[in-house]
Amino acid sequence: MINCKTASDEDLIKELQKLASSSVLITDKGKEFIRIKRNLGMGEYPVAALVGDLYGLKSTLILLTNINIHFARIESFELYHSQYPITSINSYKCNHDFLLPKLIFNINHQEHIFHNIEEKTLTAFILQLKRIVKNPAIDNKKSRYHNIIKYLPQRLPKLASQHLITQKSLLYIRKIPLKN
Repeated sequence: MINCKTASDEDLIKELQKLASSSVLITDKGKEFIRIKRNLGMGEYPVAALVGDLYGLKSTLILLTNINIHFARIESFELYHSQYPITSINSYKCNHDFLLPKLIFNINHQEHIFHNIEEKTLTAFILQLKRIVKNPAIDNKKSRYHNIIKYLPQRLPKLASQHLITQKSLLYIRKIPLKN
């Protein structure tokens, strides 16, 4: 790990290329990375980087750190920078549109959609993201069924009385061993 306060810009660009799996697009985002990197908080360090188009705005740098996720782009010599704590990421998912994938973050119940992402850098980024962020949309798929199984024995008589299931089905369902 290099000291970002004293490191040269070239060293920081090399670190950015390592974070992004040597992407060609990522090299253009060096200025954003350097500005963010030099202002990271105490104990915060970068884990992965990615470039995508946020809401149609070209080339937004996504920098994942151990504490925050940063979205940054320079436009008209002005830095536009948003940062969110990792804990505020509700979910994320990857979709493939045409040739290039898109990445959707749900942060504080607001969607941030990135298009035009390189497949190679996305794969490395997602691996690091999964390591740091627990994705409720993926991790808790079983929890939907857990509640159904948990409350099914209590609801069976009501379902039978409303003729939503037959008495024969009710007997069959009761024979099935339900595990929590």
